[in-house]
Amino acid sequence: MPLMMDDHDQQYVMDDLFGDSEAVHIPSLVPPIKGLDQRIDELQEIGCCQKITWSKTGCVAAITPGGRGVELSAFHRSPSDGTWQLGEKIALAIPAASDEFPYIHVAWGHLGTDLVVIDAAGRVSIYTTIYALARMKPSKTQFANHEDEMGAIVGMHWLSLIPHQQKAHIPWSADRNGEDWSFQISSATFNHAHHPAESKAGFLTVGRNGSLKLRFQQPDSSWHEASTELEHIDSARQPFTHAAFAPDNDNTLLLVAHNVIGHLHTYRVRINWKVPQGLNPQQISKLPLNPTLKVTSLLVEDRCYPESSTGIAGDMTTGPTQQIQIPGQLTHLSFLPTTPEPGSAGFPTVLAIFSHCPSPISSLDQTQPPQSSFSIVARWELHQPQSHHLHPTIDQVSSKRKTVGGVPPRQTFRLKRLPDFMTGSLVLSSFPIFFNTTLAFCQSDGTIEFRQRSTLNVVIPDYSTNRVSSLSQAGFAFSNLDPSLHIALSANHCMAVAMQSDGEYKLKSMEYTFGPLKSIEDDPKNHAAIAALVLQHTAAANQYFTSDDIFALVDPDITDATSRAFVSQAFRALSVNLDCNQEDANNALSLMNRSTQFVKCLSAQAYFGSSNSSTGIQRNLPSKLAWAVLNIRYTTQIMTMMMRMHGAIDKNPPRPDIAASLLGLCRWMMNMMVWMIDELMTLGQTLRRHPNYNNGAYDRALLQSHLTARAAPSLILLLSSFTRMMLKNWQQPLAWISRFAGGLAQNAPTPEMRATYMPLQVAFAECPFDWRFFETLVREAIAQVAACYKRAGLSDAQRGAVEKELMMGVVPEVLMPAARRLVGGALFDQHMLLDRIDPARVMFHDIRWLGLNPSNRTREWQREHVVDVCQKFVLKPKEMRLQAKGVDGAEQQRWRRCTRCGALMEDVTPNHGRDSVDRPPTWIVSIAKHCVCQGGWMLVGWPENAVGA
Repeated sequence: MPLMMDDHDQQYVMDDLFGDSEAVHIPSLVPPIKGLDQRIDELQEIGCCQKITWSKTGCVAAITPGGRGVELSAFHRSPSDGTWQLGEKIALAIPAASDEFPYIHVAWGHLGTDLVVIDAAGRVSIYTTIYALARMKPSKTQFANHEDEMGAIVGMHWLSLIPHQQKAHIPWSADRNGEDWSFQISSATFNHAHHPAESKAGFLTVGRNGSLKLRFQQPDSSWHEASTELEHIDSARQPFTHAAFAPDNDNTLLLVAHNVIGHLHTYRVRINWKVPQGLNPQQISKLPLNPTLKVTSLLVEDRCYPESSTGIAGDMTTGPTQQIQIPGQLTHLSFLPTTPEPGSAGFPTVLAIFSHCPSPISSLDQTQPPQSSFSIVARWELHQPQSHHLHPTIDQVSSKRKTVGGVPPRQTFRLKRLPDFMTGSLVLSSFPIFFNTTLAFCQSDGTIEFRQRSTLNVVIPDYSTNRVSSLSQAGFAFSNLDPSLHIALSANHCMAVAMQSDGEYKLKSMEYTFGPLKSIEDDPKNHAAIAALVLQHTAAANQYFTSDDIFALVDPDITDATSRAFVSQAFRALSVNLDCNQEDANNALSLMNRSTQFVKCLSAQAYFGSSNSSTGIQRNLPSKLAWAVLNIRYTTQIMTMMMRMHGAIDKNPPRPDIAASLLGLCRWMMNMMVWMIDELMTLGQTLRRHPNYNNGAYDRALLQSHLTARAAPSLILLLSSFTRMMLKNWQQPLAWISRFAGGLAQNAPTPEMRATYMPLQVAFAECPFDWRFFETLVREAIAQVAACYKRAGLSDAQRGAVEKELMMGVVPEVLMPAARRLVGGALFDQHMLLDRIDPARVMFHDIRWLGLNPSNRTREWQREHVVDVCQKFVLKPKEMRLQAKGVDGAEQQRWRRCTRCGALMEDVTPNHGRDSVDRPPTWIVSIAKHCVCQGGWMLVGWPENAVGA
């Protein structure tokens, strides 16, 4: 048995721990945190006791003091001042836990939509997000939950989710290339243990009594379970305290479990889903599943305790039975899989953290030397050498038919211990991040450190201005938090929320240690910092994570050049091709329907150029352009879906049940046409009055200065190939709806049907010109841009660069002939657009509800109205109050606000639309799960001074 360390040996061990003669100086006082010793006791007793967690979608879940309930809070940008904060706490609708078996663990699923809540008896509850952060409903479960202390859960692991986690494009670093950056991105394919059906979740748990359970979703999304027992000596006398899983990239899992006598048991877990061969994941999603678990014991390590470096190396003269054990009990156990990092995959690694927190009574004993609080990180690599189980002398037997070399080798396993590492305070939370290449340690003194997995060295700024690999390396770091018991990190590990024993939260963000990050012109380190932010943004976009916490790091007063650098690099890092030539519309359709990377870049551009205030949202040219493109893409996507839903649109009118939902979209599309023509007229007239107009031969600088000063993106919307393609596609659905709406509003067989279609007819009649004239302007833009490209003879790559410049608000020189034509002759020449419409009606048409003209009249209107950003309808405060009141007159949360841009949407659910007695069309419920900017939703009451768009 290992010897416990005597008091007089303590200094020797501290000196010898790292194999050198220098003493390790660690704090001599226990950090003054109320409840610290109780928290350490809890961490030592059971492996699953996480009290606060932050989802990949931006929602914080925390167990209330006493463990009786759970509260949720959404991370969002304040619409009044633009600061990032956690919203009000919303109680999860969960039965109150008992005093004997309180809730002790919360954990989010990979996508941040499923939340698992576990109590002290090992009973599991699962909740699912319903269309908005911090609103969840209980999932249907078929679990055998019993009140049994031995059933307490000591380890948990979410299965991989397909197709989301089958492949990954991983940005490892960025290298400076002149004024630009090139991003080193590799692709990885994973064969981790997963639920066989697409988008269905599952997770494994280990109980104190050695029970292994698989909870998984059936086709109807209800949860069922399968179970088995681990091979264990005596679960009653030697129960497990901690357990951890690691996927082994062969559709199996490695499992390590620690028991009360300090032994580490290592297993391999296989899940047999009993799925017929040859079925794809979509077919499997329709089959009921009845999986079984198979567990194979690999080895047992009986030296699971912190020890001196000589003991680790095995060269102590006293032999292995006399090794000195350092005081400390296991508080955290992790099993790190191999990483996809090129050239350094390594081995599966068991990581154990042991902590020592002297009792307050021992610190009062003057006869004993003062004891310090500390944690020690121990690691074991799992090696799988192959060996022959037959002795070579067997070859000398004349009757044998095979040599020893011809016998298949037997796979054996062994744990290779790496040197231990000591921290200067207690580790209270530990997270493997970025594909298990980095470890985050949250400590009792408020320190949050990021350490390399292979060396445990702290990742610190290296002052490189030519290469970046992480936020920490580029100069971002957490300043010390107030000492806290519970800490959770955000999706991209750049925000932290700390919770004390009273349940109060404190939010902390990484800070740029080299000063304000506003401008890249003054310091090349700032240029590298922006590249590091883009690197993290790229990783988030490729992993279905929110980017809100990344945006929260950036100074709100960032310069235009700096925000432009971020967006330009984001387009490059995510390989977004913006060239949608007329001969091949596939790229335009891809950008409209499937390219989340495109939307992520546009959302960043819309965010960085906007500012929130009590008077509304102010946007510069790139931001307003991105916002317009996002909305144009959204409406085109819906209209395309509506036409496909109706089949032969030349014969089939819009269905009565969706006609009302099309009204707002049609009005918005026609009002956008009005706004664009109005802006083009104003721009053309302003340029004609300028001294440097030169009969229409003005230079690009003059045009660009007017576009930027007025934040006028209409011309660019016509020049850009993607938006031009979208505007061209508007003509077909509008013609379909107007033709049938006009006829049915007058001739439908019933008054109810006539009333259904009449608002659509009125909306088309209110347009200040025949909306079909807008198509002539789009056709002119198509012809002019094509002529410019043909004259220039640009390659595909050069055209892509031109399109990117356009999308960021800059008119390239190559397209100046087309630009001059569109704000000149295409409008003002005889028989052109302005000869066919009444310019006065266009100028005085009320388009304030679009939110694109930052005039005082618009801001005054927005104080009295709210626009639903998805359904495109307007509500006044009186109507909003009625919507927000329940039957008893109490205010209800009936609106959703985007956590990023602040736009509003009615809280539409399958059983509630604008009219509470009617169910909304399916398309609204399904497509409006996110804002048009891809931000998440949070619930609000009726919004005071809310600004919609």
